[in-house]
Amino acid sequence: MNILIDRLPDTIKVQGKEYRIQTDFRAFIKLEALLFDNIDPVNRLIKILDLMIVDLTPELIESLKLPEFVEEIISQIIRFYSMNEEPEESSKIQKRIYSFDSDAAYIYGDFYSQYGIDLSTAHLHWWVFRTLLLQLNKNSKFSEVIGFRSVVLDSKMSKEQRAYYARMKKLYQLPDSKKTVKSGFANSFAAAIGLTETGEVKRNE
Repeated sequence: MNILIDRLPDTIKVQGKEYRIQTDFRAFIKLEALLFDNIDPVNRLIKILDLMIVDLTPELIESLKLPEFVEEIISQIIRFYSMNEEPEESSKIQKRIYSFDSDAAYIYGDFYSQYGIDLSTAHLHWWVFRTLLLQLNKNSKFSEVIGFRSVVLDSKMSKEQRAYYARMKKLYQLPDSKKTVKSGFANSFAAAIGLTETGEVKRNE
């Protein structure tokens, strides 16, 4: 798949059958929020499919009784999320260093200033949005904030540096910073967006 020349996908294939999937970036932002909702796994799965699958047919709902079907459809959603890249599997627990909720203003401002895109009215395929998000330059506010959250305070820093970064980390601390990205489904989504095992986001220079 070449984003430059190929038509952007709008379906996933599960057990040989294609299902239309939501492609707007807002659906995937809502999807991430679902991963951290304090709800039982079954209810979360239903909400995810209701959000992501365009036509949630009785046949599809009946198929959810089959563990292999559930495993495959979740796998395909993850693959779509990651633009068909294979997310790195990790059993480690990772700290969240970004939030589409808390960082909405930074992302909105950066897209407007760097790309001239008004995210309040734009209709962007998730693959386009994700690509542009990961290509924000290092001087963007979002990149700066991510850098402060991910920096590790160590003995190699001067006293002044440690004090400065500690102040910045506290200033930009996420309201739910104590929540972690656990292994499994949520971890795969975090890996897909660029969250590494060290808790850093791979940013474009």
